[in-house]
Amino acid sequence: MNPYYLVMPRDGFGTAAPIDQATDQAATELERRLGEPGTITGCRQLTWIRTDDRPAPNWQWGLGYVPLLSTSFRDILDTHKSRQDAIQWLPATLALTDGSIQERWIPHFTVQHDVLDTAATTWGPSGLPLLWFLDPTKLDGLNILMIPGMTGDLIVNAETMRALRRAKMTGHQVLRARLTHATPHEPPTQN
Repeated sequence: MNPYYLVMPRDGFGTAAPIDQATDQAATELERRLGEPGTITGCRQLTWIRTDDRPAPNWQWGLGYVPLLSTSFRDILDTHKSRQDAIQWLPATLALTDGSIQERWIPHFTVQHDVLDTAATTWGPSGLPLLWFLDPTKLDGLNILMIPGMTGDLIVNAETMRALRRAKMTGHQVLRARLTHATPHEPPTQN
């Protein structure tokens, strides 16, 4: 079984804040909707503002637990997604301190695949997984996915992870995903 990787925002790149109160409220609602299956409609394009003067990473974290991915990050995911990877891309913008605006993309998984080993996973009182394990028998045909009901982090296959590394995407960290009967996860790498 090829490994899968958990890709999540990396500390140290800062968090972008919604540009105004209306965007803050919309981002809170969007974060809720990102955790639900189905196509998101009627969502206006939101803008976050980055207050850090350093160049924005390819994975910018937006308050509201929303990943703001660069077009190049999105293109890599699009190139490697399978027919079963149901990703809807929601447009967003990132305002920088120099006054420029960057196009960003928020991934939404319209189908949330049952990929967890329910017996090995530790579940919280809310019904969400606290310590999850992927079931390798449920991953066939999936390259890019999320843990059902959880937003903000991605699970990618080894080929997709290699492409992200080759392209030197920034702003994320990587852990080997826990698979039932898999070897222990590797220490995190940060990009």
